[in-house]
Amino acid sequence: MVKGQKLYLSSKKILLKEKNPEFGKTLSKRLFDFSVNVIRFLSTIPTRNEHLVFKIQLSRAGTSMGANFEEVQAAFSRKEFICKMAICLKESRESNYWLRICDELNLGDSDQRLQLLAQSLEFIKIFTSSLKTARANTAKNPTSNH
Repeated sequence: MVKGQKLYLSSKKILLKEKNPEFGKTLSKRLFDFSVNVIRFLSTIPTRNEHLVFKIQLSRAGTSMGANFEEVQAAFSRKEFICKMAICLKESRESNYWLRICDELNLGDSDQRLQLLAQSLEFIKIFTSSLKTARANTAKNPTSNH
């Protein structure tokens, strides 16, 4: 989460807002681009049986973050928001795991791999911070949706 960002909840849906009201759209675009770049990166890894498992896993985890964040933006309750945001965090951590394996084995385009590794760490930080804020707000006022 960007410094100064606050989470505001409404009764109909949960919105991410901060000093820059376009934060949700910006993050959504970044996650979409990350998904596309993961798929592009995977095409630079040689097609061998031993690479198949982590190519599939990275493809799933790397594209799942964006899809789940789309659901976060349409959440109807704080509970749903937290659940979907937790999935985003899990998928960003898993993406980072598979990218670290690629890095250790020196697989695929190194520039793309290093960029994706850095981005996955940024997403982990963003989702961790958002979850902490949402959980703290829930603890302060567990029955409120706004």
